[in-house]
Amino acid sequence: MSQRNVASIVDRLLTDPDRRNQFALDPVQTIAELHMLGFLLSSAEIDAFVQTDVRCWYRERHIVPGRVH
Repeated sequence: MSQRNVASIVDRLLTDPDRRNQFALDPVQTIAELHMLGFLLSSAEIDAFVQTDVRCWYRERHIVPGRVH
């Protein structure tokens, strides 16, 4: 829906270990909770997050320094 919402979710998944672990265990529930917090996504964006290999959120911090957007 919004590039800002996608960027905010990516930032949360990369910087918040609890959210990242929750997403790894249940990506649909995590996206639903973020939706309830106001991070609205299109169905295509939801699909992209859900289908993402969760290992990408666990990369070394030096590979993705600071904010990604």
